[in-house]
Amino acid sequence: MAPKSGVYMSLEPNQYAQLGQQLRAASKWSNLVKGATSTFEGVGILVRSPSLLGLALFYAFVALAILALLLVGTGFLAVWVSAQLVDTVLGWTGEPSASVHEVLSWLAIVTVFLILLFPTLVLWKVVRGVFTSRIRERLSQKTQKLLRPDLKLEFPIETPFVQELLSAPKTIVFGLTTALFMSFALLLLNLIPVLGQVLSIGVSVFLSAREMGEDLLNTTIAGKGLDASKLKAFKARTPGLWLGVGAGATLMSLIPVLNVLTIPGSVIGAAHLYLAVDSASPGSTS
Repeated sequence: MAPKSGVYMSLEPNQYAQLGQQLRAASKWSNLVKGATSTFEGVGILVRSPSLLGLALFYAFVALAILALLLVGTGFLAVWVSAQLVDTVLGWTGEPSASVHEVLSWLAIVTVFLILLFPTLVLWKVVRGVFTSRIRERLSQKTQKLLRPDLKLEFPIETPFVQELLSAPKTIVFGLTTALFMSFALLLLNLIPVLGQVLSIGVSVFLSAREMGEDLLNTTIAGKGLDASKLKAFKARTPGLWLGVGAGATLMSLIPVLNVLTIPGSVIGAAHLYLAVDSASPGSTS
């Protein structure tokens, strides 16, 4: 089936089936390499598909706009709080000269702003986490529909934004707790001269790649109706592939300039591989 106008289609349906067979028959190391290159392939699909690129840019713009609003709001709040504090303190000590009053005001504004900055960034992390989740889900779904227009893919109704936003702090707290524990363990490992430092770097990269690979797989199969046993069986078809996907995303995130394409590129690349590995996914007609 020919792709729609202006949409990049990487493979024909029969080529997806052939690629899926190759991935299932390949070794773990071969799949690891294929998965690692998928993020870069995803970037290629992204820049050739205006609708995918527009969707990624829209969400990026909205996320940056929310961050700007949070910072501006924090700034206004800092000005108001500092004015109240300065007026209260000067009411006790007497009215100083205009220059002293101005210096005290600026010191109060900067101090209060820095104090309020931490909860603002925490709030931003919560909002950004929800938006990142939405970006991944929408991009993955749209990618699957555009790359395989011959399939009738159906996706579930999204969780209401407010409900997802309220549940996000629990996930973030768990993530921060795990990160602190791992940081402590890696710190102890770093105490071992040379070998410990090398192992620490290797473990950090491996854990990051595995986590990103799992996140991308969960995003790609969202709504596919796979329980834990089916998901395990699905991953067993292509050992090493999703660890490679996470490794490729981790690598791109370390490259200046290109790292801004990590999220859309990795999501699109993961969707591309999913369609190949499981061409008869739920909702398909094949």
